[in-house]
Amino acid sequence: MNEQHASTKIVSWNLNGGVSHRIPLIEELCRRGNILCIQEHLLASGSLSLLKFSDNHTFYFVPVKSRQRGRPSGGLEIVCSSAVDSESLRTAENFMVIRTGNLVIVNVYLLTNYSDEESDNRFSKAVRALAKCLKTIMLSKLECVIIGDYNYDLADDSSPRSQLILSTLENWYRMLPKDNDFTFVHTNGSVSNIDHVACTLNVSGTVSVLMGSQSADHIPIEACVNVCIPKEKSSSQWYEIKDWLKADFLLYQTVLDKTLQRIKVPYNLLQANVQRNIQETKIQVNSFCAEITHALLTAEKAAIPFRKIHKHTKIWVLKRSRASESVSR
Repeated sequence: MNEQHASTKIVSWNLNGGVSHRIPLIEELCRRGNILCIQEHLLASGSLSLLKFSDNHTFYFVPVKSRQRGRPSGGLEIVCSSAVDSESLRTAENFMVIRTGNLVIVNVYLLTNYSDEESDNRFSKAVRALAKCLKTIMLSKLECVIIGDYNYDLADDSSPRSQLILSTLENWYRMLPKDNDFTFVHTNGSVSNIDHVACTLNVSGTVSVLMGSQSADHIPIEACVNVCIPKEKSSSQWYEIKDWLKADFLLYQTVLDKTLQRIKVPYNLLQANVQRNIQETKIQVNSFCAEITHALLTAEKAAIPFRKIHKHTKIWVLKRSRASESVSR
């Protein structure tokens, strides 16, 4: 049985600048939800007061850090209504994190799709930082919603950058479906699906694209989410251990190979003249090792059954799926 918490409405919108003449729409979006996430306000720290439009809200900011090609940081903001008890957990160039109760909200803006080595390196660094943050959230046993401008169509795009994003979310997070197949309108009239909502497995919800609220190239999206925490069984007489003797090693190898293929090997670390004490190298090594560990755990989860052991008698029962039981019969 699951314990369902009250629903939370989160609205997300990429402004792409032009804050001063969009304040009325921002206020309208704030009235729609408990929390508003804004990307690319394009304001430096000295101009952030433009976004502080009410005394009845709590405001969290990340100022624009750079106006380089590809806008590696367009600035971020999270606005919480007075009814939301919130605190800031972390701010970075491409994402910011707040917490309300046992729910963590990550407002994300990932880099645009310039295809050169410098942009690739900045993108990889941003996703690695996000991945590290998400793992910390998971270790804290908190639920999480990641909402904002991912800048890629994660449903159809098979580019290396999309695959890197999906590998970061794999197993711990899932994408919530939207009621419309695009969130961005290009100047030539074509459309793209680049604003998304991902959440941990105990979070359910719906995502609406607010078609009538568009005054920029991005269309606002609204997520209505609920946290469902499985109730713990009281005083259970059983505990579980992995039964390697019953492992399906063919499935283990297949899943492991497939997962390892997605890992990007940092070949630059194999050079003889790499300075191993620099911070960026440490981040790459730690990320690479974490991805390999994740691949091993994914294969283990898929192929190795559990034994249920009685705490007192030590009698065990092998947990089997219905499929495997029918095969045995």
